[in-house]
Amino acid sequence: MSIRPGIALVLFAGGLLLTGIATPALVSALRRSGSMTENYRGARVLRPLGLLLPICVVGAIALSFLLTETSALARLPLSYITVVSGFAFLGYLDDVHGDRTVGGFKGHLTALREGRITTGLVKALGGLLVALWASWLLGQRGIELAVSAVPIALFANIVNLLDLRPGRALKVFFAVAALLWLLSPDGDAWLLWPAILPPAVVLFVLDLREIGMLGDTGSNALGGLLGLTFVVNSSWQVQLLGALLLAVTTLASELYSFSKAVERNRALSWLDSLGRRSTTGKQGGKRER
Repeated sequence: MSIRPGIALVLFAGGLLLTGIATPALVSALRRSGSMTENYRGARVLRPLGLLLPICVVGAIALSFLLTETSALARLPLSYITVVSGFAFLGYLDDVHGDRTVGGFKGHLTALREGRITTGLVKALGGLLVALWASWLLGQRGIELAVSAVPIALFANIVNLLDLRPGRALKVFFAVAALLWLLSPDGDAWLLWPAILPPAVVLFVLDLREIGMLGDTGSNALGGLLGLTFVVNSSWQVQLLGALLLAVTTLASELYSFSKAVERNRALSWLDSLGRRSTTGKQGGKRER
């Protein structure tokens, strides 16, 4: 599929304009409300800056509906709106009300056995429902509906797991996006990416500079977008293979620390720290963010 120049231009211009307007407004609002937390170094940073993503992506897509003829492609943009807003909302619930002492599927299931329903469990189950709804909007039914929903939900979870250091989640996001593009450069999913790139790039800069964190709001939404892109551009057989690989990766995260694995590998450690620059002077003890 060749991206229609008119639609792509409107999406990119809309994303760029909304990013330019929403970024300073969001930063100011988070500062005024005291929405800050300590990152892995103990530095105080804003959270969740990931709110920028649904604001800009949904706004740019809505603008494209107003200014271009997109009715024939309505299912695709509606599925992207569902994923970015749905996963951002679930992540925001966890950012605001989440218990940071409980982590991983094992931790949430243990809490459930004790009679406690954690926001993490709500996020996991809600994420699967969001993924199913987005897949249904794409026209998937039956077994294909179930198969396509799994990679979307697992991508959201894995990118969230990686958001433990400034820039890490977005580096993986851009790297995986580039790989998906190389594998399917003519896929329909790329139609919406001109709206995604402006806020993603700005979030990358703010995250690297330790001005703020994506939070679960941003990392879950980014992962969901990757998962949806993978699903739209691949057959259900490839989706099934991807789901299995993602499930293995998720299981590995329950057993091993990705951060420790990165720190032990010189090349990965160098890539992980590349571009980081702190704008805060406080140095604190190591803390997972």
